[in-house]
Amino acid sequence: MFRSITTDKDFVEKYISEELEKANLSFKLENLDTIKTKLIINSKSFFICYQSIVDPINYGIKDKYDIDTYIGFLEKKYRTDFTLGYLCAEKKLGLDITINPNGDVLFYGIETEVIGNINRTDLN
Repeated sequence: MFRSITTDKDFVEKYISEELEKANLSFKLENLDTIKTKLIINSKSFFICYQSIVDPINYGIKDKYDIDTYIGFLEKKYRTDFTLGYLCAEKKLGLDITINPNGDVLFYGIETEVIGNINRTDLN
């Protein structure tokens, strides 16, 4: 699964399309819902999940949806109230985390607060 740090599907899909075309790969993009797309390359499927961030203006990012609208999409999709770090479907346990390229670990929904780093042995 690819997780985008924006809800701007047009930008993400254009970027992925251009890169796959440069690599001469045939592909198909299928929009599954407002915040999820399926990318099919040959017979393999990958999901692209469009993710809003907390206070995007503070980071110079203009998201397509404000955080309340985005949380509304999540609650409708998962049929449950949104809670930080937890987006699992029914009957599944676990926390939804993001690991940045530098190893920082963050809870989904509060990506501005680093809770640890996989390159260290401690969590904050």
